[in-house]
Amino acid sequence: MSGSQARTTLTASDDALIIGRTQDVEPIIDDVKARRDGGLVGSGDMRHVCRVPTVLLEAACNEAGVDMSDRDAVREIIYKKVISGDWAKFQVHAGGF
Repeated sequence: MSGSQARTTLTASDDALIIGRTQDVEPIIDDVKARRDGGLVGSGDMRHVCRVPTVLLEAACNEAGVDMSDRDAVREIIYKKVISGDWAKFQVHAGGF
């Protein structure tokens, strides 16, 4: 989706290299709202639960000390964030997992 790509910036400051990650999440929020409003949440055992911006997932994994390649740990982070309501605006299907 155009405009929703994560961007990396590098800034040299004294003896440090600062890595910044940014992402325009508005296109994702708009897409989620359109899917939810249009009833495009899936059916049966296949539900589109959420669409999480890359930078939020990366930040949550870093905060939890989880490697992005650990699928089970990442899934647990997503589950907790969605269930807690922290990522409610990124939730397509309002039901459970």
